[in-house]
Parts: sequence; C-alpha cells; structure tokens
Amino acid sequence: MEFRLKGATKDKYPICGFFVESTEIKDWFAALEQVSVSSQLCQIFPISGLKANSVWGCLVMCELGQKKVNLRNLTSAHTYNSQLIIPEKMDVHPVLGKEDIRLLFSSRRYVMHPDFGLYELEEPMDVTDYLNGQDLEEKDTLAPIKFEGIDHRIKSYRIEAKPKEDLAMELKDQISTERKKINTKPLNLSEKARLKVYKQFFKSKEGENGRTVEVNTNAQGLQKWASKFGFNSSDAIEKMKQDFADLEERNKKEVDKLMDMLKNNPEEALRYAIPLDEHGYSRSQDTGGDFKLTDRGLNLSLFGGLLAGLGGSGGSVSLGEEFFKLQDQYRKTAAKLNEDGKYDEAAYIYMRLLKDYHSAANCLKRKGEYDKAAMIFLEYAKNEIMAAQCYEEGKMYDKAIELYEKKKRFEKAGDLFVKLGKPHKAMDSYQKVVDDYLSKSMHIPAANLIKQKMHNFEQCQHALLQGWRSHKDQVSCLNLYFSNIEKDDDLLLAIKRIKQQELNNDNERRYLTVLKYTFSRRDQIRSEIRDIAYEMVSGLLKQNKIKSRELLAFNTKDKRLREDTMRYDTP
Repeated sequence: MEFRLKGATKDKYPICGFFVESTEIKDWFAALEQVSVSSQLCQIFPISGLKANSVWGCLVMCELGQKKVNLRNLTSAHTYNSQLIIPEKMDVHPVLGKEDIRLLFSSRRYVMHPDFGLYELEEPMDVTDYLNGQDLEEKDTLAPIKFEGIDHRIKSYRIEAKPKEDLAMELKDQISTERKKINTKPLNLSEKARLKVYKQFFKSKEGENGRTVEVNTNAQGLQKWASKFGFNSSDAIEKMKQDFADLEERNKKEVDKLMDMLKNNPEEALRYAIPLDEHGYSRSQDTGGDFKLTDRGLNLSLFGGLLAGLGGSGGSVSLGEEFFKLQDQYRKTAAKLNEDGKYDEAAYIYMRLLKDYHSAANCLKRKGEYDKAAMIFLEYAKNEIMAAQCYEEGKMYDKAIELYEKKKRFEKAGDLFVKLGKPHKAMDSYQKVVDDYLSKSMHIPAANLIKQKMHNFEQCQHALLQGWRSHKDQVSCLNLYFSNIEKDDDLLLAIKRIKQQELNNDNERRYLTVLKYTFSRRDQIRSEIRDIAYEMVSGLLKQNKIKSRELLAFNTKDKRLREDTMRYDTP
C-alpha cells in the first residue's frame, strides 16, 4: 500500500513540537530561545538530507500544550498517531487504520515531511556534548535598570525658580582664572636703545600660531651685539629673539596689549579688561589719564559690584579712537567664547564690559540657566517679557505667568495654565483676552481663540454673529460662521435662519456675497444655495440694488446666461 501527505486547510492533530530547517546547530538552539523552550525540557532529533552526508535540519519534540506560541517562521509538528509525526496543515492519504499502522511502523517512530520523505527517528542528540563551557566566549553583561512607568496621575510638571538672592550668591564666584603677573613696566632708556638695535636685525610677524620673530639680515653683525647685551651662550641669538619680543610687547600701547590678550588668551585678559560705557570712555578705575594695563583684581562674577548699581566707581580713562577698536574686540572675543561653549566668560564680557545685557542673558540661556538669564532681563535690561520667556523655556511656569499677567499677556498666561493642568484658570485668562477683543470689535480673533483654545463652539458662533450685526467686518464674520458648521443640513438651516431673521436693507448685498463663498465650497447643497440666491437676486433686481451679472457666481459654466446678463445690464 502507498500512502502520501496532502495539504489541509487546518490542523486536525495535536501539536508536539516544531521543525528547524538549517544545517547549523547554533540555529537549532536559537530556535529554542525564540520559542522560550529550555534544551533540557525537549528532545532534538537531527534529520538527514536527501543527499549523502547532508543534514536537512532537526525536529524538536517538546510539550507546547494548548498555549499559543509564536513560532514565527518555524513549522509546527503534529502527531498523526503515536508513531507518526507530520508537519502543520498536512494530512495522510489514505487514512490509516490500526492494523495498517502496526504493519507499517511496528514499534518505531517516524516523521514524514514533503522535503525529505519518511524518516525514522532514532536516539535524540545529547545537548551537553554541544554546550562545552570552554568553547563559550565570555561576555560582560549588565542587568537592565528596573523599568518604572510614569504615574498616570501626573498631568503636568514645572520647575521652581530660585530666589534672586540665591542666584546672586551662585554667580558671585562663577568665573575664576589664575592670576598671572604681566610685566607692564614701561621701557627705560637702556631698554629703548636695545630695542632700537634689535630692529636692525629682527622683525616680528603675526601668523596663525601667534607672533614669531625672524632674522631680517645676516647674523654676523648680530653676534657682535650679543656679547654687549650679555648673551654669550650657544643659543644667544634665540635669547635675543625672545628679548626683542618681550621689549616690543612692552613698548606697545596699553590698549593694544589688552587687545592682543583678548585674541590669544581671552580668559586671562578678563582680569585686565575695563568696562566701556556709551560715552566713549571707561569707568571703574581709580587712576586718571591714559589707560594702564593692570590687574584690577575684580571679582569675575556677573553680578559682583553690579548688584549695588550699574555705574562704576572712581575716575575716568580717556580712550579716544581706541574705544571703538576695544569695543569691537570685546564683541569678537565674546562671540568666540560663546561659540566654544564658555558661556560664563562670554556673558561676563557682554554684561560687565559692554553693558549688553540682552547678549549676556542669551549666553546663559544657551547654557540652560534660564533663571539667571531671566534675572538679567528683569534687573538690568528691564524687559519683563523677555524674562517671562526665559522662565517659560526653563519650565518655571509660575514665574512666567506672574510676569505675563503683569504685562496683560493673558493668552500666554492661559497657555501656561493649561500646561500646569489648571483649565479653569486658563479659561479665565482666555476670557479676558476675548473680552478685550470684543471691546475693540475684533470679532474674528475673538472667535478663533474661543474655538481653538476654549473649545466652546456656541460662544464662538455667538461672537461671529455679533460681528455680523455690528456692521464691522460683516462678510468675514458671517463667512467664518458658516464655515464652522460641518454638517450640510445644519448649514442650510443656518443660511435660511439668517436670511429670515437677520437681513435688512443695509446688509442684503453683503449676505449675497457670503452666499457666493459658501456656494463655491459646499458641493452637496449647491442647488439649495442657488435657489436661495436666485430669490434674493430677483428681489434686489426689482429694487435696482444690484446687476443681473450677480447670477453668474452661481452659474459659472452657463455661457448663455453670461450673454443674457450682459445684454440685460447694458442700458
């Protein structure tokens, strides 16, 4: 007797495992992991391929029971009887009786599959032979952090702003640099003479890596001067170069020295920098006359010395034309520090040296210190709206709301109340804005706010109807009133109601204009709108209030009507 497998629409027989088609043993174990089955709780039977010395894959026999297991791309195995296993969606033809099974299979177990035919199952493989710990690569593993979901009761969150006094204390010593003594002593007569000699042999040149000194003539004559200047070692010329560079640096104008420091070592230069004001001179220096490059020993904090007042102490220093050069270099240095992420130093230059409080606050915003930026806007720039925006960006909503309400920015306050999960207070704020709009006959903005943020359709439509009745922006108000009605049947009722109850000699033509817009946008009720428009045009034509060409808006493709209206309108 010959029997074979044939396809079936569903599985008739109990599941007993699954097939893995792969020649790699690692894929067999990967399949076990996929279905979350331990290798100790199942039997794995390797299955030979149709060619000699080849492997098709394996049959995994395990207790899956009736639970739903996601086998993905694996084929499930089912027991046709206690001695024959077949793949899913298969049946045996013809049906085998008990005697047939006894004669065919005796006491042995077989598996039958379309890929490899009938195959006798022998002893299952011993998985311990393939799990030798010495062959396993050690891996460093980390246990995942226990997941904790967000509490569904949390509706919003905000950050509490620190008191102004605490911010001032934090900023008191925010910037710190090591003090480095710089020789600013002017040249004496001997040094001036030595510099004059050096200039015959050396020249300095500015490059990408700073200033370098080059020999501009032969070194033979230079060697004669070396002994006179006390340089007798083998590296005398190099020492003379360094001496020349030092003398030339000291011989510069004091302002030029500061600008060079700002370019090459801006953080150190801050100790020697002087604040500038809008009049072309600097303050905060005890000595009068020309600018001197001295370590002022200032506390390099943003608010140190400024909390007591904006003005400097002491006399004044005249900078003349150098003022604008120094001011430009301050800005370039601050921009470079800001770009390099040194926001505190950049903010110091803007605030203490340039009195540019907006730029200083923006530096702190980039650093994420929104409360400190807000303090600068409040205390020095005197800009409460910018301070409120800083508090808002930093999620310090209570402080932001306080300022927005003070400046009568009630819509912004309402938006933040929504974020805080306080809808009633938000509605109160929005209503103040709506009342202000309506008092100024701004019905369109009022209606949009009511619709988009207060979500009150009735109140929105009432505001638009007020606009229609007030003879201010009537067409826009009624057009938006009709556009807000989504259902065509409701819109048609509204059109008829307005026609019956709201029209008079002053607004009939404006109403007809609104019908034109509505007719062009609502395809499903065009014929009804056209009928209403015809009736109105007929009455207005008798009163000589309009021209017959008004009919064309409701018959855009009727050429005959176009010709007739032209003849009718022509005297």
